[in-house]
Amino acid sequence: MQAKQRIAAMESEHRQLNEELANTNRRLSELNKELQDANEELQASNEELMLTQEELQATNEEFEATNEELQATNEELETNNEELQATNEELETTNEELVARSSELHELNQIIALERLRLTQMVELAPFHIGLVTGPSMIVESLNIRAGRFGDGLVKGVGLDASLPPELHPLVDGVHEVYRTGRAWTGPPLSIDVQDHPGEEIQRLIEFTVVPHHDSKDKVIGAALYGVDVTDAQSHEEQARLERYRLMIEHAHQVALALFDAGSGTLVYASPAFAELVLRQAGISNPGEVASGDPLFNVADRRWQDLGFLAPQEAQRAFEEVIETRQPRRLSRISLGSSAASETIWDCSLIPAHESARGAIRYVVVSAVDVTEQVRAHDELQRTDRLKDQFLSLASHELRTPLTPLSMYTEILNRLLVEEDRGPKWKGQMQEVLAKFQAQIAHIARLADDLVDVARLESDRLSIEIKPVDLKSVLKRAREQSAGNSSQVPVNLRMPDEPAQVIVMGDHQRLLQVVGNLLGNAARHATGTDSVAVSLTILDRERKARIEVRDSGPGIAPEVMGSLFTRFSKGTPTTQASRSGLGLGLFISRGIVEQHRGTIAVRSKLGEGASFIVELPLAD
Repeated sequence: MQAKQRIAAMESEHRQLNEELANTNRRLSELNKELQDANEELQASNEELMLTQEELQATNEEFEATNEELQATNEELETNNEELQATNEELETTNEELVARSSELHELNQIIALERLRLTQMVELAPFHIGLVTGPSMIVESLNIRAGRFGDGLVKGVGLDASLPPELHPLVDGVHEVYRTGRAWTGPPLSIDVQDHPGEEIQRLIEFTVVPHHDSKDKVIGAALYGVDVTDAQSHEEQARLERYRLMIEHAHQVALALFDAGSGTLVYASPAFAELVLRQAGISNPGEVASGDPLFNVADRRWQDLGFLAPQEAQRAFEEVIETRQPRRLSRISLGSSAASETIWDCSLIPAHESARGAIRYVVVSAVDVTEQVRAHDELQRTDRLKDQFLSLASHELRTPLTPLSMYTEILNRLLVEEDRGPKWKGQMQEVLAKFQAQIAHIARLADDLVDVARLESDRLSIEIKPVDLKSVLKRAREQSAGNSSQVPVNLRMPDEPAQVIVMGDHQRLLQVVGNLLGNAARHATGTDSVAVSLTILDRERKARIEVRDSGPGIAPEVMGSLFTRFSKGTPTTQASRSGLGLGLFISRGIVEQHRGTIAVRSKLGEGASFIVELPLAD
């Protein structure tokens, strides 16, 4: 029982223990659940703690950065404080300077006001005209010219473009130029109708100068106009200029000068040479014979186009062209004189007279230069050139001409030399050919001698051996040489019986050359001459000997006489083309005679032959 009781007690205790165990298990399960919830909460708290730590760390870093920024800001504030303090000091200094500048500006404004007042007074009291214009419209701001003095122009408060009369338009152009270029401008004197008194107008010459007024940026904002009355000065200058022209023209002797008014074309002053030229142009060959009371004598107030130097219309056009172009013009040459001997040639020019590059042309100077000698020298030079060309052609022909017969004579000599039969006939043929051969060689030698003599004469190196020479022996020898030439005509020699000798001081060979040239010319150029007469005469009074060589040919044309003793002259035009020679004989003869202190001349009439006369001083 007891065991049962015990078993029952044990079963009861076992049931209690099971119940307690079940309760304990339920409790443990609940605790486990609570523990699991607590763990989950703890884990969540741990995570929150970690996040909080991270946030705290970031906050701490932000705090540190903010602290650094605050520290830098503090430093900047300290720097700004220092700068503000320095700026404050500068502002105080600037304020003091501004106060000083304000005081200076106040004083300058007072000075400017005084200067403007003085300038206004100066403008009003100035002895010349002054005007001030301002702005792009060129408004007249100040003016010392009485209203109405220049008509309706130059009025205070009115623009120049709208107020000035036509005669002052060049002034407007000048102001525009000053505005455009920024440089001062001075214009030519303007002729303006001025009213010194109401209702009274007189014409005056006003010279305007415009000076620009610049702002601080060097831009033109206005201009000062200065007008000076130069009427009296211009009048004095004009009188002085005319006086200078008068003195220059009236004392011009080498050049014919005249002064003409550019506006009317009338003669103002004329030199004596120009007056004489005008009279000669009018057909008066000897102006000195014109009486002072004759209307022709007075050339003043004559118009240029009426003087007859050119056709009236052509003269007027030339005169106007000189004034318009402001350039000189050379006119065609003028020939005056009724004959070739009295003819004079004048080179005329029209020259504008102006005092400055832009000054008006008030007068025109006419100059005429006598160029007769220059023109004749030029014509003579051209004639000499033509003669030189003719001479070169002639010389080449003359020097080649003997070569043809020489070549022929050479062939004949060769043929004669190869002949075996050399009898008397052969010897005569040889002598004849050799004589002709020698004649051609002598002809070439004479041509060469003439050329050499010309060169020596032109260079003053012709050799003359001065010693006593008997002219009778010279003439006899010249006749013998002429007779020895089969082509020469007979020479009739006439000499005085006494004295036995006619002695002159000179060179025998050169004098023989002169007489030989005269005889040769007579034979070559005097067509139809049967003989040549040579005479020797003694001129006791002049102490000279005269040699005359006369032919009875056709004579020498008057137009050739003047050039007969020049180079390359060959006589009359009708005969020179058919005659041989270089045309140097008479030129050389004249040079030789002149070196003997003698003279050579010619007298001739057409159809009556010609006489060449040589005169030489007798020996003491």
